[in-house]
Amino acid sequence: MKQSSPLKAASFVVALVALSVILFFNVDYVRQNVEIFLLKATGRMWTLRGGLKTHTFYSESLRQNRRVFVYTPPGYNPANTTRMYPTLYLLHGYPDFGDMGWIKYGRAPQEIDELIVQKKIPPIIVVFPNAQGIGEFGDSEYINATNPVTASRPGSQMLDFISEDLPHWVDAKYVTDGEPRHRWIGGVSTGAYGAVNIALQHPLQFGAAISLSGYYSADPSGYARPVWGYHPTAGQLLQQSPAKYVNLQPDPQWRKSYFYIGYGTRERDVYRNEADELVASLTKYGVPCTLRAHPGKHSWDQWRRELVDAVQVLADHTLPPADSVVTASNDPKH
Repeated sequence: MKQSSPLKAASFVVALVALSVILFFNVDYVRQNVEIFLLKATGRMWTLRGGLKTHTFYSESLRQNRRVFVYTPPGYNPANTTRMYPTLYLLHGYPDFGDMGWIKYGRAPQEIDELIVQKKIPPIIVVFPNAQGIGEFGDSEYINATNPVTASRPGSQMLDFISEDLPHWVDAKYVTDGEPRHRWIGGVSTGAYGAVNIALQHPLQFGAAISLSGYYSADPSGYARPVWGYHPTAGQLLQQSPAKYVNLQPDPQWRKSYFYIGYGTRERDVYRNEADELVASLTKYGVPCTLRAHPGKHSWDQWRRELVDAVQVLADHTLPPADSVVTASNDPKH
């Protein structure tokens, strides 16, 4: 049957609106891809001196295999077990390109590599896990799903994967320094929320955190609904809301940690306001923090600049100088 003219017009309008929405949400990535192409074409893309490897390993918490990228600095030699390397775990946001977001659009391996070569930070290992969860578009909120139905699904226990399975695997596979202040965790957007939440809940595992454009109150709406089970209790939300639980029972161990909190001056109010409130609360309890407001918005352009600043701040506060070496003989654990 032939469509009537009004129906055709309506279909055209719907298609046009859908296309506009798609272009709106993807225009930044199109621009990022063009920039990457031009950097490579003109030879201005930083060439890695270190290495970048892809691994897959089985996670007991997730009950499935997970991919993880690992950057190693120039000169890394797994046979040399006397030199131990600090580690940085970088968490991606949602919806995003999973572990590829930090590598392709954040260009984190290149940014870190350049800082190391220029001796602005000591050599570190960087870990990029795939944290796609059971929520819409792979959202996990970096928590353990607590609803009886969703908690039984493979891939639902993301907090345990990041805080337990992953560091254990990395420490067994690479020559790492397991001192908490030499194991950092960071992220962007949802990954920033996850990094702070995990660092506060596991201060003996991660002694420093980088949060770029994070929020700090649990949000069970949108993509996260399947993770929370649609009807989370107030207690469940409180347990995963750093902005609230830091004021209820401060952990003395937090004073040995360090937090870098950054956001863009053109971010939505929630990112700016919650960051200011969290830092005020942590500072009140004697927790060392750096708060940065950079010109920019919720995008990889901002996060790349912030990452460069953040790792230098954390290195200055938690690591030996760039020209020194951490060995088994001078590490506090030995």
